[in-house]
Amino acid sequence: MERKSLIVYVSVHDAAKNMPNKDRLAFYDAIFSYGFEGKEPENLPNRAQIGWILVKPVIDSNNKKYIDGQKGGRPPKTSGLQEQKTTGYKSRKPNKEDKNKDIYKKEDDYRVSEQDEIKRKLQDDMKQL
Repeated sequence: MERKSLIVYVSVHDAAKNMPNKDRLAFYDAIFSYGFEGKEPENLPNRAQIGWILVKPVIDSNNKKYIDGQKGGRPPKTSGLQEQKTTGYKSRKPNKEDKNKDIYKKEDDYRVSEQDEIKRKLQDDMKQL
């Protein structure tokens, strides 16, 4: 498989910085030959071989993503789903009464009991004294 681009992460460069120049060159050559042309490296120096063992699965994973992306991705949604509007009701369609009704309010929640109202008035009167 021949490609025109290749993803190389900073961590690969950080690992290669610690190699001697000869090993680093062999390591980079292995990455680019495999990434662009699909050629597996042979007879790498020990340090380059260690780096290669860690980098090869990453290159393979990125190549798989690239190939899968060439297939076109997720299919478009069907037009029937886009045209259907939801009403917010699971079991039935709303009627005229539902449009005028506030489903989040309940009258009982806002009523203050007579005792609470009397207590509040007494407290207000005590503050004024």
